[in-house]
Amino acid sequence: MSVVTSQIRGSMMKDSTKRKSQLVHELSEARKRIAQLEHVQSGRVRLERALSQYWYLLDAMFRGSSELFGLKDHNGRYQAASASFCTFIGKPEIDIRGRTDFDLFPQTLAEAFQRNDSQILLSGKGQTWDESVQGKENWHRYRFTKTPVFTITKACAGVLSRIEDITSDYQLQEQHR
Repeated sequence: MSVVTSQIRGSMMKDSTKRKSQLVHELSEARKRIAQLEHVQSGRVRLERALSQYWYLLDAMFRGSSELFGLKDHNGRYQAASASFCTFIGKPEIDIRGRTDFDLFPQTLAEAFQRNDSQILLSGKGQTWDESVQGKENWHRYRFTKTPVFTITKACAGVLSRIEDITSDYQLQEQHR
């Protein structure tokens, strides 16, 4: 009986040593994984800070500019708009964000914008054109400049629109003709 007991104890000690070794290995692996997750988290925090700084600078540029700017995502929804653009549309930015051109412009103009945006998103190349638009009181001539917005991986993620009122320049050109 003592030989059998000794063998059982020896076997149990080997199993215990194996389990301890396995637990030590699992603990070591868990620590490595925690370190990796902490590294990923710190990278994410840095990226979030950089993105926040980017949006802060973009907002400052939009607020401080007399230019009419609108930034749309790849689905054609406005993500940001300059104060001048908001005045032009006659809505606060909160009512512009998340909307499409069809929510903000006459049907024919919205359709033209959508076609241009689709071409820009597909080609990755900007476009500029002039358009006469009937305002509340009279016609205006605008220059529309649309530029693709790219992600870090160079994918086209949206469109930055700039609208410039060139009515007075256009009228001067017409007078010279």
